[in-house]
Amino acid sequence: MINLLIKHLSNYSKICLCGLEGSALAYILAKLQNVFKRPFLIISPDIDKAQKLSEALNFFLSSKIFSPFEQKVFLLPEESFLPYTGISPRPEIIAKQFNTLFGLLNIENPIVITTPRMLMSFFMPIDVFKERIQIYEKGEELERGKFINFLQTLGYEHLSIVESPGEFSVRGNIIDIFCPLYFLPLRLEFFGDILESIRLFNPVTQRSEYHLNEFILIPANPIPYQEDAFKKAYKRFKIPILEAPLHQPGIEDFFPLFYEKINTLFDYLPKETIFCLLEPENIEKKAEEFEKKLKIHLEELSHEKRPYLPFELTAISFKTIKNEIKFKKQILIYSLPILKKLPTVEFKSKMPFSHILPKEKYLYFRSYLENWLKEGYSINLVASDKYNRRQLTSLIESWGFSFSLKTSPLESAPGINIYCGNLSEGFEFP
Repeated sequence: MINLLIKHLSNYSKICLCGLEGSALAYILAKLQNVFKRPFLIISPDIDKAQKLSEALNFFLSSKIFSPFEQKVFLLPEESFLPYTGISPRPEIIAKQFNTLFGLLNIENPIVITTPRMLMSFFMPIDVFKERIQIYEKGEELERGKFINFLQTLGYEHLSIVESPGEFSVRGNIIDIFCPLYFLPLRLEFFGDILESIRLFNPVTQRSEYHLNEFILIPANPIPYQEDAFKKAYKRFKIPILEAPLHQPGIEDFFPLFYEKINTLFDYLPKETIFCLLEPENIEKKAEEFEKKLKIHLEELSHEKRPYLPFELTAISFKTIKNEIKFKKQILIYSLPILKKLPTVEFKSKMPFSHILPKEKYLYFRSYLENWLKEGYSINLVASDKYNRRQLTSLIESWGFSFSLKTSPLESAPGINIYCGNLSEGFEFP
């Protein structure tokens, strides 16, 4: 079936893929991306499905990430609240968004998973984002005053201690920075203006976890913490939240006022991107609901004389989105068979042990393995960590089965293959 899917996607601009969801869908999409070597944008009707698909794709494509340039799968998440309500996005949400923008500009053939709302959103200008990406090396000379000023230009907030993405602190000859590209904050140690040491550290224990020879710095917030930037924004729209260069709740909603122009996600996407739409009718429904809700919200703000930006500076209409997607290569994905006048590939996957109670699965595990081996299956078992992998290999050995320890889930061979990683559910292809 995978070969037919590859053939259809090679020959047609729009195809249907049916019968897959969850980990099984992630496996097939990872296979396709491996074959076509093109960027993928996956649009999910809701953020929960997007999150689960992102985790599964990470298992198949990005299991070991030692550098920001090695990440292939990016989740572009949303917040649930409407704009202009005086609430800022959580730091981890902004971090993932900026990490995704970095990936689209710097990673070859990335996979981005997002929602209709984020597809309708505006982002920092590409040229500004690009020019604010910097790489620093151990032993480099940095004028600390200018460097701290640059951090504020990038939207990092100066605090006494670093706990969340987008924050930095200065203590003597040490500067701590939590950059969106890293899962831990950076600790930079200086001797004068010489960068002597670069480490990733645990913000809870304060212990160093990894030593680096270089690090990448990217914007952390669309709002630069600079007086001049706030003055320019205030000239465009005189509202109290812009009077002082402070991080006040909800200020991110007014980020278009800080730039001459703003960009959409389509501006960031490479031209050869393949669009994958999960349940397209649901995507359209969610997008139209959000657009309607937003317009009503803006009308209410107008009546209440509360500050807001017009719709055209807040979101892109779904009509515009459809026009953008219309001429792109598309995979329409449905969990159930559908009737469409399009080239269609239908998979028949099932979840192993789905009819067995959790506490009884162990009793059937051995017999399942025996049957699958007789039928010539490639059996891929996933352990969450090295400890669980040791337990699993001991069990398999005690039953007299041979196995192989593998690292790349997309290159499995017949027999039993064991991996280390995180996968929320299994699947079976006949």
